[in-house]
Amino acid sequence: MSKSKYLLAYTPLQRRLHWWVAGLVAMQYAMQYWLVDAMARVRGGENISFADFVLTNAHMLIGAAVAYWVVVRLRLRWQLAKSAPKQVFSPVQHLALWVHRLMYAVLLGMAASGALHYYAGWPFAGQLHGWGKWLLGILIATHLAGAALHYWRQRT
Repeated sequence: MSKSKYLLAYTPLQRRLHWWVAGLVAMQYAMQYWLVDAMARVRGGENISFADFVLTNAHMLIGAAVAYWVVVRLRLRWQLAKSAPKQVFSPVQHLALWVHRLMYAVLLGMAASGALHYYAGWPFAGQLHGWGKWLLGILIATHLAGAALHYWRQRT
């Protein structure tokens, strides 16, 4: 199997991991409004409800799960790439590769910055986490546009 096909042909496990991570990240974005509200009350010294407590802890557990599955996915990708023959990539394939690399880095950075902000109380980590949310959104939009373009080109 050529390296270019490797980039486009993922194993069933890799595809499942992709959708698990995508679903977990979508849940994180969906919880955003309530999470920000709950964390503002915590910073203000207020008590939070049991539902807010569950929400904030679910956010952290989901973030840890995303980081874990990203590491598993990276390991699988690395193992498969080791056995693939070397090939020159097209500019589009290079772009796709870098978008993936950046997404993996941002997802891992989001988990780390969220943990450092919440558990260590580092305000700068909270800022990085907030910036990462926007960067990840841009990368996801780029990934979706590339996937749609790839799908469209395959159909024509």
